[in-house]
Amino acid sequence: MSFDYLDYKNKIPLQKCIVKLERINPLSVNYERFWFHTIKRKQIEGYWVDHNNEYKWIPGSVFQYVNLWNIEMKKKNTSSKGKVIGKPRLRDLEWIKGYVHAAARGFSGFKEDEEYSCHRVLLDENRDDIVPYLDAYIRENILRRDGSYKYYIPALQYLYEYKTRNLGKPLFHNEAKNVIEIGARNYGKTVWSGNISGHNFLTDGITDYDEWWVNKQLPKEDRIIYTTQTLIAASDSKYVNNINKHIKIGLENLPGKMEIGGVLYPPPLSKKTAGSWVVGKDIIARYEEKIGGNWEYKGSGSGFLHRSFKDNPFAANGSRYGFGLIDEVGFMNNLEEVLGQLHECTTSDGEKYGTIWLTGTGGSMTNGATEPTKKVFYDPDAADCISFEDQFENKGRIGLFIPAWMALDKFRDEFGNVNKELSLRELMREREIAKAAKSKQPYYSLLQMKPLVPSEAFLVMTGNLFPVAELKDHLAYLESTDHKKDLGDSGWMGRDTAGKAVFKIDHNLIPADYPTRQSIDPKGAIVIWEHPTDKIGYGQYVAGIDPYDQDKAESSVSFGSIFIYKRFVNADQTYHLPVAEYTGRPESANEFYEQCRRLLEYYQCRALFENQNTGIKQYFQTKYCLNLLHTQPNIIKSISPSTKVERGYGIHMTKPIKDDLQIKVRDWLKAELSPGILQLTKILSIPLIKELIGYNDDGNFDRFISFALCILQDLEMHQILVEETIVEEMEDNFFARSLFR
Repeated sequence: MSFDYLDYKNKIPLQKCIVKLERINPLSVNYERFWFHTIKRKQIEGYWVDHNNEYKWIPGSVFQYVNLWNIEMKKKNTSSKGKVIGKPRLRDLEWIKGYVHAAARGFSGFKEDEEYSCHRVLLDENRDDIVPYLDAYIRENILRRDGSYKYYIPALQYLYEYKTRNLGKPLFHNEAKNVIEIGARNYGKTVWSGNISGHNFLTDGITDYDEWWVNKQLPKEDRIIYTTQTLIAASDSKYVNNINKHIKIGLENLPGKMEIGGVLYPPPLSKKTAGSWVVGKDIIARYEEKIGGNWEYKGSGSGFLHRSFKDNPFAANGSRYGFGLIDEVGFMNNLEEVLGQLHECTTSDGEKYGTIWLTGTGGSMTNGATEPTKKVFYDPDAADCISFEDQFENKGRIGLFIPAWMALDKFRDEFGNVNKELSLRELMREREIAKAAKSKQPYYSLLQMKPLVPSEAFLVMTGNLFPVAELKDHLAYLESTDHKKDLGDSGWMGRDTAGKAVFKIDHNLIPADYPTRQSIDPKGAIVIWEHPTDKIGYGQYVAGIDPYDQDKAESSVSFGSIFIYKRFVNADQTYHLPVAEYTGRPESANEFYEQCRRLLEYYQCRALFENQNTGIKQYFQTKYCLNLLHTQPNIIKSISPSTKVERGYGIHMTKPIKDDLQIKVRDWLKAELSPGILQLTKILSIPLIKELIGYNDDGNFDRFISFALCILQDLEMHQILVEETIVEEMEDNFFARSLFR
């Protein structure tokens, strides 16, 4: 059974997760005991809470977030129209991301658990050879007292479970992982990012409090200096500055600040710093103090390094990072290069110790950067990222995706758990309203800003739904590969002595290009990539036609277009691909219609056509071959229930229908034939690929219409087949009853 990382339900009352921060005189003994023993330990190691005999570990990052950190937020029940600085609410989202953060840092189990471990060495087939070389304290984590191996359990699955007792301190003996987080807008991604960045800085990257405290008691010359660097980066300085703003709010509002006798005592867990928050500069936990007449440097040296990768993937080189945050990766067209450089910056002696947390927002994507981001998200293991089973679209392993329903706080209960059913219902109602609008842009923007599945988050706001980058790559392949460019026979449809439709090769005819060139004969040519099989079965081929009526329109850029599409035959043959095309504007519309007619006879199929103009139907009627035209498909009633145009044959290209065709073509193009290979690679029509790349709502895209009608007819025939199968099964089941035996 696959693990659903979004299926986390908090059972702990929120008040049990909040620690009372006492006001204690900084000069008293209790001050150090409280802040540097109790609170600092919880900040580093987290702590256990129990309710109804169920125990839960709160990660240190989550403890800091709800007890020590402050964020900018819209406060409920206030008259303020702006935002306020205050403590964030603990929701199921923070539990989930807190556990993901712990797993990414290398969580490997709890010290007092004698049965289970999350150390990944237990998965290694050579573990018997490896374990003796591990440090003794690591072996204790994976071996029972009798020397046998503990049971392995994945970190997140283990952390999600409620325990029957306090299992002690957390252990972090696994190698670190990266995280790529893609999600909807407005669920607190940025403020959480600021918190985990601040957590690495304030704790100096320490995961074991006792180790840190014992070291602190040693003579100065024997102490280890715990230090870590935190990278704050993006493709543009404005995104870095935005994260820095939230980090500064958290650091500047840490609790415990007091003034006694005119002396101001800073928050006990704060750090004195030097440097600059300007992008390209650093903030370092370092200051000078005069001791015995000499000035000495104090502080751990931990710091924030602010970098922009806009024009330089090497901008962060030269340092080692315990944690790094790269915001809005949907704008980074050099993401893969950056991660390649940061791999070495988070590795020491061949072991990865640093975590890079990558964030991206639905709708905040650009064409040039979406593809590398998708590559990392859909192949997270290759980028050292934590991976999850894709339970949204079944595309294998993916990164961390936060769907829009997780962002609706108004449907959260007193434990901070969201009601998925109510949230989805509201979001779907919102989509239905947007879908019914005259313009499709609000609907597509809604898909991008409030995605329910990962692919929606990667839609690019350019007015073109199609996978432009992949289409461009395929176009470059076809245009640069001579034998591919030469595939297909150019010619014209004729008839033999018996009147049978036949194809005649004529290399003097030049297929119409896109965009249309006035110097080229608009007549064009038929191109066939695969001729019909010897034995054509019913429904093996379908066709789509975007016709024209005017015989003379020299200024028009509209051509007639027909595509022949091969449907499924069997697994041993090619299927679901365009096999022939004719796009052109011959001397008369009737000549175009006749070429369409002969192609339909040649492939023994029917055509679904755009019926705004009635010329093609009238022509086929005079030739007594209306059987070659498809009647109005039933499927359009589900696409556009309000459609009132009834012409018997073809389809009227209303805006809702055209918008839906775009989605169907997009889905066809993006369907995977095998991992990383999209169905669009079956297209050998270079002009069609160019049309799809340049598609927008205002231009003439004749090939798109004819190709889309093929897809629609294929879906219509499939739906009919499914309905017939259901009817047959119902009849079979009825007559199988004992009454008829």
